[in-house]
Amino acid sequence: MVKNNHLRADNSIDLSVAPERPVTYKHIIIAIVLLGWLILAFVQPMAHLSVGDLNFQPSFFKMLTTNIQINGQVMSYPGIAKIFAGITLVLIVLSVVGIWLKKYVLATITSIASVITFLATGTTLGNIVNPALAAAGIQQSVSVKYLTYQAAYYLQIILLILLAVFIYWLSGGEQLAKRLFLIAATISIASVLVITIYMLIIGLPAMIEIGPLKFLFGTVWDPTNSTLPQFGILPMILTSIFCTILSILIGVPVGILTAVFLAEIAPKWVVNIVHPAVELLAGIPSVIYGFFALQILSPFVKRVFDLPSGDTMLTATIVLAIMILPTIITTCESGLNAVPDLYREASLAMGASRIRTIFKIVIPAARSAILSGVILGVGRSIGETMAIIMVAGNSPQMPNLLGSVRPMTVGIVMEMSYATGLHRDSLFSIGLVLFVFIMIVNFLFTWISKKGVQLDGKN
Repeated sequence: MVKNNHLRADNSIDLSVAPERPVTYKHIIIAIVLLGWLILAFVQPMAHLSVGDLNFQPSFFKMLTTNIQINGQVMSYPGIAKIFAGITLVLIVLSVVGIWLKKYVLATITSIASVITFLATGTTLGNIVNPALAAAGIQQSVSVKYLTYQAAYYLQIILLILLAVFIYWLSGGEQLAKRLFLIAATISIASVLVITIYMLIIGLPAMIEIGPLKFLFGTVWDPTNSTLPQFGILPMILTSIFCTILSILIGVPVGILTAVFLAEIAPKWVVNIVHPAVELLAGIPSVIYGFFALQILSPFVKRVFDLPSGDTMLTATIVLAIMILPTIITTCESGLNAVPDLYREASLAMGASRIRTIFKIVIPAARSAILSGVILGVGRSIGETMAIIMVAGNSPQMPNLLGSVRPMTVGIVMEMSYATGLHRDSLFSIGLVLFVFIMIVNFLFTWISKKGVQLDGKN
């Protein structure tokens, strides 16, 4: 029972109880959709798994509650798939509770999130294939398709999407834009959470098995050694950090000064030439940067420093500095152009020169956009792979500016195609370390930005 309080004409409060909303045909449609999804989840197989001569067709609930048996050995369906399946069920229950309590925003959010977690359930289900093949003594073949999704899987996805649509329909469309934005934000947040959960679940076990200290601070990477494999990634971590820092030290000043030139100093005809060139620079594929570095920068570094090979950390750093320029320039230029002209006019009226106005007034006023450009540049730098793999030398040794190195991203890409067992799992652990590192950088820059705003407020 919901109390509906209103002010009467005499300013007294009306405490009458509003009548309950009756069950409508919209509720019936939602119930039918939910019932259809549950029937498919219980009865119909969502995927077909082939392990040698053995075939398994698990439904959603069968995968969640049972195991399989291969050559007398019990093999569980992937734990991460079961986790996502459990989250899907919880989200659907929350959707039903939200409808019951007329909390339609909660019901809409949870129903949309259930679509994402259900997709993750089906995707991670295939993780059972490799260990199952090993348990059955079967040689994996790239010509065989081990996992195929059945029609019921796609139909369940459609039903979950329809559930979200009908819940939105039930809530009424009077705030369409607000709800659409809410849906978009929910999808973004749910995607980040799914990726985070996936990286933690798939990356932590190998790190724990190897030993966190040995894994993070070991200096030798030799996972294919048959007698004593070693999984130390400290050289790759330090290489990624140093390459990123050096590229930022080179690229950020150049990028910011270029943005200042385009936004504050350059005549319009120069801007009309340089600005499209910067945008074109942003659209060049990373492999083209790699070719450029391989043919131009690498021989130059080799000749200048008299090295046996120009594929060094210095070459990789220069390439990264060039690659982050368009991101920094574009973001900073937009921020500088957004600074009101009133700031410039006030500074000039008080006798400040044009250059002093730019560096003392305009740039501080646009620091949020500038910091955003730096953050995006850091993300581009630390996550770049293709161009670096062509010029870094790819030796997993401690950072050396004029030596061959291997960042974390390159280490993952180079070995993923042939890695198996613990070796393959350790590559996922490297991905987890890279993911955590990027998250730390983002949080750090966000904290610095907020700290700067607070200090300005105090002044």
